[in-house]
Amino acid sequence: MSLALPEPLASGQTPDTFREHIKQRARWGRGVIVTARKLKIWRRKGLSLSQKFSYWSSVIYWYSPIKNLIYILSPLMFAVLVLPVFRCGWLELMLFWLPMFIMQDVCLRVAGKKTISQKWSGIYETSVMPHLLIPIIKEMLGITLSTFKATDKSGKNKKRQSDTKAMLPFIVLLLLSLAGIIRMICIFELIQAVGLLILMFWLVRNLYFLLMAVFLVDGRDRDSETVNVRDAVAVKTQSDKTLYQGVTTHLTEHGLSVFLDESEGLALGERVNVTIESSGHKAEAEAIVINITESRKGSYRTHLLEITDFGSDEYEYWEILCDRIPTLPQSLQRDLGIFAHLWQNIAHRVARTRL
Repeated sequence: MSLALPEPLASGQTPDTFREHIKQRARWGRGVIVTARKLKIWRRKGLSLSQKFSYWSSVIYWYSPIKNLIYILSPLMFAVLVLPVFRCGWLELMLFWLPMFIMQDVCLRVAGKKTISQKWSGIYETSVMPHLLIPIIKEMLGITLSTFKATDKSGKNKKRQSDTKAMLPFIVLLLLSLAGIIRMICIFELIQAVGLLILMFWLVRNLYFLLMAVFLVDGRDRDSETVNVRDAVAVKTQSDKTLYQGVTTHLTEHGLSVFLDESEGLALGERVNVTIESSGHKAEAEAIVINITESRKGSYRTHLLEITDFGSDEYEYWEILCDRIPTLPQSLQRDLGIFAHLWQNIAHRVARTRL
């Protein structure tokens, strides 16, 4: 029996690299498929029809790399190789494709409740498609993994690691998509305008997903801290005989940023005693001021404190950090669209190469 709750009760650490992420997803996918095979869902007694469909839907999800490969290759077959996947007029194509496309978007919006969108779902599924395809097909044919290897989450690789081999399938498909788009522009005719426009839509859509997948595989530098919490938690700092009260703005495993009511007395490099209280937990620690940031008008200052000694309250501090709903975004916000994301990714990588 399964029970779904609306609020998150636990959070975990994600893999540090794209390759580790793929290993984890492949292991999960193969595990679901082999478990379903052993359970024999459709012949299992004691399950209602709705329960069987519910369990089977979780299995079908892992076959999505096959579906996504077909969606990418189908328009390329005609646009590049002039090999039609199926023959139909634009009216038949609209009758079958448009309702499916609209309903898929509506279902994601209603069921996902702003946690997923067709765009981000497409980017993610495209990024994992080439690398999950073979493992899923192997498991489908009964070729099961003989060894288990846990995902590396040690965080030892904090710098970005460019994985050219993992990018290769996307680069090939990108070049084919560009060739297909150029060819469609060259043969465009008003008589076939609607059909060619639909084909162009899929080519451009897939091109965007593939380009974003390349950016995703390219990765980014890992955060220096595993746990990052942005929250206002009551804090007191004791410097010599002076007590300052305030709130945190950011907490990590080894430090915190604090906004104090009266903070002119704290200096860079000064050692302080810190008391943090939240949700019934209280931690006292020794810290040192390692950075001071002033507002533009100088009306307030934020102090970055590095904790040097937790004493006996380290566990209490971890309770303050982790006994909460994660402060990471819980839903998708309306963004600036596909061109803004492309520009941000391109500009970021150009700036990174100059450093």
